[in-house]
Amino acid sequence: MGWTLCGRQCVALKRKRFHALTAVSVVASLLMFPSEAHALAKQGKDITFYVSIDGSDTWSGKIAAPNATSTDGPFATLAQARDAVRDLRQTQMNSKEPIKIVVRGGKYFLAEPLLLDKQDSGTPDLPIVWTAYSGEKPVLSGGRKITGWKPYQGKILEADLPAAKDGKWRFRQLFFNGKEQIRARTPNFDPDNPLYGGWAYMRGSAGSDAFKYGAGLFKKRLSKPSLAEVYFYVGAGAGWGSDIIAIKSIDYDNLIVHARYSMGEHEHLGFTSINRFRVENALEELDQPGEWCLDWEEGKAYFWPPTGLGDGGEVIAPALGTLMTVCGTKWLTISGITFTETSGGDAMRLEGVEHVTIRDNHFHAVGNNALSLIGTKDGESSWNVIQHNEFSYAGNEAIDAGGRLRSNQIVDNHIYHCGAFNKYAHPITVRYLNVGEKSFGGDNLIAHNYIHDIPTGAIHVANPFSRYVIEYNEIRRAGLEGNEVGAIVCRVDTYTGVVIDLSDIPEMAGHIIRHNLIADVPGCRVEGDKCVTPNHWTFAIYLDDLSANCKVYGNIVARAGYGFWTNAGRRNTVENNIFVNCWNQISFGVPPHLDDERVYQYVAENRILKNIIYNDAGADTFTIKFHSDAGIFRTPESRKRVVAESDYNLLFRKNGDYSEFGQWQNLGYDGHSLTTDPMFVDPKRDNYRLKAESPALKMGFEPVDLRQVGVRHNRKSEASAERDKSQVKAASARDNED
Repeated sequence: MGWTLCGRQCVALKRKRFHALTAVSVVASLLMFPSEAHALAKQGKDITFYVSIDGSDTWSGKIAAPNATSTDGPFATLAQARDAVRDLRQTQMNSKEPIKIVVRGGKYFLAEPLLLDKQDSGTPDLPIVWTAYSGEKPVLSGGRKITGWKPYQGKILEADLPAAKDGKWRFRQLFFNGKEQIRARTPNFDPDNPLYGGWAYMRGSAGSDAFKYGAGLFKKRLSKPSLAEVYFYVGAGAGWGSDIIAIKSIDYDNLIVHARYSMGEHEHLGFTSINRFRVENALEELDQPGEWCLDWEEGKAYFWPPTGLGDGGEVIAPALGTLMTVCGTKWLTISGITFTETSGGDAMRLEGVEHVTIRDNHFHAVGNNALSLIGTKDGESSWNVIQHNEFSYAGNEAIDAGGRLRSNQIVDNHIYHCGAFNKYAHPITVRYLNVGEKSFGGDNLIAHNYIHDIPTGAIHVANPFSRYVIEYNEIRRAGLEGNEVGAIVCRVDTYTGVVIDLSDIPEMAGHIIRHNLIADVPGCRVEGDKCVTPNHWTFAIYLDDLSANCKVYGNIVARAGYGFWTNAGRRNTVENNIFVNCWNQISFGVPPHLDDERVYQYVAENRILKNIIYNDAGADTFTIKFHSDAGIFRTPESRKRVVAESDYNLLFRKNGDYSEFGQWQNLGYDGHSLTTDPMFVDPKRDNYRLKAESPALKMGFEPVDLRQVGVRHNRKSEASAERDKSQVKAASARDNED
């Protein structure tokens, strides 16, 4: 995908080396974030324009509801409100009143994106605010209503869609009364096992563009197979991510699907016997309430509604990809608005913006990314705040960031069930974008987010030229649908042009990953035509390709495949963390694509200090493991170069077998480490506070305080909810004692 700023393609500039800041300076700079920047607005009478579904663009927009004579009232569209603000500022250049656009409740169907640019900027003293009317819920939809339904066959209805004829309008989602429906498919959706049931399994490749399938997949031959698509999982172990490919034809006699795909024999992306898949958008498979399909050749939609279409039933299909673009704007707030029912694109796109706050909004069931924050050659994005938003069921990422970003905050957001279409997607993703200058900036903060029930990882930072602080996030139930995924992933991305020649590996700025709670990263695998979980090939904290200078400190990890893993990592420190019941705890690897002598020299000086490694579930607790197809780890000398120091760790294994740890100590490591119970308060209930007499405290372990973890203020995470319960219980006990 090409990234642009308002349609202008970015070009390359001369690379500059980024000089990493110290952790102290990072913290100091973060304390100066304007998380409440718009509180600087002067007190006084606001200039307010109103928008309402009952309004008219011929009115003044200065009153919240139509007057008694219907001669004045709010505007009908957001675009008219924007234009009114522009006109006002042209005529009242010296106005000192803050400006608000207040959007009343109801659903607004947008035919084109709302564009805000430089002329829609406020100032530090007079920011411009777009917000919801108090107590009301405005919804911006990228969908179109489908009406004119008539009987087709049985309970299936049919509607003519001239706009879709000959493929002019295609969509993969349909909403009935605001709830997404199921595209007609085989096998059918399994409501009792929504993640791991309802799949067919390939029987291997039949060439670069075809795969074999098992008998009984199709109830009858498809009349229009070219309208159908295959949704399947790809990647090593068929669990890296997903893809959707069109069908060319079906050989029913030989049980072969021919698809519009050219990598069926690729070692990672090809068709194998463990690829789970389903076939979608086939009219012959529309056999359950809630299912639908689109004939984009004839311009017809088919739908079996779960309830009658009478009584105000509303059917909507996505038609618009982006609802709002904010480009080059400064000192702006957008709050209280729901964004939904979009097709491709980003529901909200921010490019080259400064001091923009996106707060208390809800992004739900958008077709691709919910929100993007992009800095380009022509405009760095800096000092922006994305806070207290809710992101649910996005087709791709919740927040997609990239390019020249500096001093931004992504904080206190509640994110769940994203990656609904694209199983590669991480809810918070930071990409390296080649915008010309590699010293992109730094001091970006990802903190206090609550992320849960995610198919793959939760946070992915692939820009090595900016420092990110990732702290106090609560991540639960990540990696539910794949393998080789990490809850928190950082990398020097070797696939996007960061590393062109291994002789010129860039020095990573180094990220800080601290005080996060990561619980339950199971993964899944395929065994005998069945998805099985857990898979164990998952990572809680994953420093992927060539990550360097990262500090992993004070995190709590419970029940992941691997607690910590780094691929070809350099000068990373893993200190003062708690790893509980992980299949493996701390591991170093070099993947095959980095099997190179230059990489061997690069991988060095990592440190493992003052960690608690606890296992009462039977898995291995040996401090460090090495995994590689390369020769880098074959000698004690090479291992000592990779791991410069490992000491003052505390290991506990319920079965008392520490024989492997003894072998590790024979290499000269962990001379001061202990094999004993750390004395958690209540590990069975995930209470990993240490008792006062804990031997870990005597070794210098700093207690990890979970009271700061998760969403602050007006949203509650599971951890904060449990704290509230415990506080109420304790208060009740004190009252009883009194």
